[in-house]
Formats: sequence, C-alpha cells, structure tokens
Amino acid sequence: MPRSGRSPVTSAVDERPDRFGRDGDEGEPDDAVTPERALLVARYGRGPRRAPDRARRQWPIVSVAVVAVLTAATVAFWGLGQAQQGADSTIETRVTAFRVPADNLAEADLSISVQTGYDLACAIEVQNPQHLIVGWRIIELDASEQRTRPVTVQVRTTQPADTVLVNRCWIP
Repeated sequence: MPRSGRSPVTSAVDERPDRFGRDGDEGEPDDAVTPERALLVARYGRGPRRAPDRARRQWPIVSVAVVAVLTAATVAFWGLGQAQQGADSTIETRVTAFRVPADNLAEADLSISVQTGYDLACAIEVQNPQHLIVGWRIIELDASEQRTRPVTVQVRTTQPADTVLVNRCWIP
C-alpha cells in the first residue's frame, strides 16, 4: 500500500482551511485563487498583510520626532512661565496702617514693592472679627520708576472691619 503524505485516517480538522484561507495543500502556491478562497475574500476581505519595510522603519522615526516636539514645547512653556514669574516673584506688599472711619468703610496705607517699569494689580481684602470677608477691591497701579510705592486705598464693607490684607498682587 503506497503511503501518501496524509494519514489514512482523516478528520474534519484536516479538511478545513487554515486561518489565512489556505487548505493546507503543499503543492498549491499561497496566492492561488481557489473557489473557497475567493468566497472568503469576497465575504471578509483580504487577510492581514505585513506593513512594507519602509513603513516599519518609519514609525520609530515618527515617534522620536513627536517626543522631541512635545519636549521642546514643554521646555518653551516652562521657560516663558519662568520669565513671567521672575517679575512676579519680586513683588512685596505690606499694610503699614489701616483705619475704620465708618461701619461700611475701611482705609489702608500700603507699601508695595515691584521691579521698576511694571504695571501692577492687587486684591485688597477686608475681614471682620470672625475672619469673614466683608469687603474686597482690586486696585491697579501704573508702571513707575520707584521700586516701592506708598498707596492709600479705601474699601467699602458690609460690616465693621477688623483687618485689612493684601490678598494677592500680580502683573497684568
């Protein structure tokens, strides 16, 4: 009995095409179009294809370029923030005195220091004895050649004031 390449006992598994649509015959080229393969291609489309060598070489280059651009943008953003913060970090404020001339008014004498040539805005906060905010005002100061500027500010309040604070100053 001549012996063929297949076992005399065949099963349904041997007759099914593999996952790429080939039926396992060794003599048949991979790209041969059989009726079964044509049916599978018509129904599901072509099987997975390997990317061309050029595409496989390009993705590491593209990913390195994207990382480089993101790094450069981060450094630029951080550098601009530091440049702006350089002027902000030199702002100093002090409440030298405050008065309460009426139940709905507070006055404060302030000493504000900033580098020369910068406009400045400050938030003035007035609190009552329970440390609740009872008045608030934003003041804007034009650029000056003096580093330290004396400022007197009046703030209307909803209750009698107990404390006047400079909440925050910034360069607009």
